Amino acid sequence: PLSRYPFVERDVSILVARSSTHADITAAIQKSGAKFIQQVRVFDVYQGKGIAPEQKSVAYSIRYGNNERTLLDNEIQADHELVLKALVSNCGAELRT
Repeated sequence: PLSRYPFVERDVSILVARSSTHADITAAIQKSGAKFIQQVRVFDVYQGKGIAPEQKSVAYSIRYGNNERTLLDNEIQADHELVLKALVSNCGAELRT
């Protein structure tokens, strides 16, 4: 069933080693300590011009939500910051802007 409460999707684009797997990256996101993650979806992988040969660019859409209430902006931002820190520390990711 659909939730009565809205969700928010935030995208993150990172550079990681070519050997990094989707499973490793999503595991780091799930273990980040973020409380409100409902879904993690990869929507882009790029290797080629503009990216170092030993790296790849990967972009994820992360859905945050709560089935019991509407989340506040600061709660979503706090969760997203935990995800970003986990990607950097656990996957050696470099955030793309």
